[in-house]
Amino acid sequence: MTPDPYLRNMAIALGLVLLVAGLFGLQAVAAIGACLNLAIWTALRTAYRRARRHWSIDDAYAPPEYAEEARAIAPALAERARLDRLVDTSALAATAAGLLGLAGGLIAGSDPPGLLAGHAAGVAALIGTGGVFWSSLVDWYWVLPRVSGLLGHRACRSEPERGADYITWEEVTRWWIIHRMAAALAVAVSAGGIIGTLAGLGAKSLDATPAVQGMTGVLSAVVATFAEVYRKKAAHGLPLLLHPEILVGESYSDKSAGPCFPVDVAMEGFKVVRRDDQHQRYLAHRTNGATKWLRAKGDETVPLADAQARRVGSADVSCRQCIGLNWYCVHNPNAWNKGPRGTPASPESSTS
Repeated sequence: MTPDPYLRNMAIALGLVLLVAGLFGLQAVAAIGACLNLAIWTALRTAYRRARRHWSIDDAYAPPEYAEEARAIAPALAERARLDRLVDTSALAATAAGLLGLAGGLIAGSDPPGLLAGHAAGVAALIGTGGVFWSSLVDWYWVLPRVSGLLGHRACRSEPERGADYITWEEVTRWWIIHRMAAALAVAVSAGGIIGTLAGLGAKSLDATPAVQGMTGVLSAVVATFAEVYRKKAAHGLPLLLHPEILVGESYSDKSAGPCFPVDVAMEGFKVVRRDDQHQRYLAHRTNGATKWLRAKGDETVPLADAQARRVGSADVSCRQCIGLNWYCVHNPNAWNKGPRGTPASPESSTS
């Protein structure tokens, strides 16, 4: 996940929800959403900056004998710094939109459009947009710095950089699953809440009693929520939270894919890259004069429910000879953008 434009668009969606909520009389929704957004962004950003201060990749490659390494990682570090500013701006803009809507609504004295239905719809929209945006912040500030090597131990190497601490890949994988599940649940609750609100309003239009209106809305919301959760299969990730058998940062042997390396975690499952297939792509890629990194989006998706059953052992897929398994590797000049997919790169961005 890169923040441009996905995370930025989610910040815009959250900001619009907060702005509209405040202007149309849902001041409580706007205030709570703005405060939550500011608190989550501040906490994640502070933890990330503290970790960077604990071990700085810039300082590690500052000695003259590491000048070549410093030049190799400079493009990725510069792009990460630029995107960090974009993420900061996006989070602050969403918060500002909520405060602006809150102030505008209070000044205008706006009344909510139906006390129960209006707040239910506003809360549902906040949970949906906020949940996805905050999940993206966890990705950006917590998961990707560890996977890429910004904190001294990247997912494609067994050893950390000199002076850096070991990173527990089980913890990284667990948090990756947690925030993906949280985002899926937020979307489910949002969809269910909106459907339930509409169902309740429909019952009201048929002159149903308040009890029937409420019951109709609640039942519709519950059914829609569970239907969406089942579709996303979020429940399949629960056993992996306790004991994930497949870990980002550790290669393994899969019954179907053979020796492979996990590159992403989604509700659909673990996306894995087969070593042999990636090696062939790497050789063809280098023959064309391109950089060694290819966007490894996954040769196969291992469903969360089958992840433990399909693992048959460990495999040696580490980047002793780099074949571009880890797209977010800090040595990749395109680590923080979508980058080329097999197209020749300019000589300036090529690394050995």
